Amino acid sequence: MVDENKTWPAVLSFVKANTDLSETISDIEKQLSGIRGSQRMRALITLGDNIKEGIEAIQGENLFTGIVCVNAIGNENDAQNLIKAVNSHKRYPRCWIEILPESKEYGFSSNIHILLKESDLEHEFRSRKCKEANVFTYWEDWILYLNNRIHV
Repeated sequence: MVDENKTWPAVLSFVKANTDLSETISDIEKQLSGIRGSQRMRALITLGDNIKEGIEAIQGENLFTGIVCVNAIGNENDAQNLIKAVNSHKRYPRCWIEILPESKEYGFSSNIHILLKESDLEHEFRSRKCKEANVFTYWEDWILYLNNRIHV
């Protein structure tokens, strides 16, 4: 993607739930002094049932410019809390909601989509039926979507 000028180089970091993300992100970004802060994309990817940890991370210090929820599992309260967290940002993060075939939680992700739409928040909502799909099949789509909307 970088070679094709679709996006700039990226650092991908996997962290455990309950990690101090502000400290982790700060440590990583100290090593990226050549990239202006306004050009940095900080995307949070939540998978399955870790939506509660994702919501807590979103509420902390406006750390993210993008959020990807893949096969999210939660309840009505979780959906409402996610929308509140997104709305609480000074500059709300762009959202991508992805439902893959193995997910049995279409209702929850659909509810997030409806709430984002009602709040007039820009987002992408995808439900795909590709048998070969796994959690990271569509990561390029997520990155390009978020990348193209940082400076909107």
